[in-house]
Amino acid sequence: MEKSAQVFMDEEYGMEVDPEWVSLLIMAKESGIPIEVVRSFFKGDYRGYLEHNG
Repeated sequence: MEKSAQVFMDEEYGMEVDPEWVSLLIMAKESGIPIEVVRSFFKGDYRGYLEHNG
């Protein structure tokens, strides 16, 4: 199985979660990037990202 195809089930929410995405979100948090910036980036709104990176 390819690494990108590996997922685990989140029993509480009944959905599949890719461990690589979880790892990336943790790295963003540890780097001080607010979750709102990550969410807007995934939606294609890069203003928060650009402001955060100066």
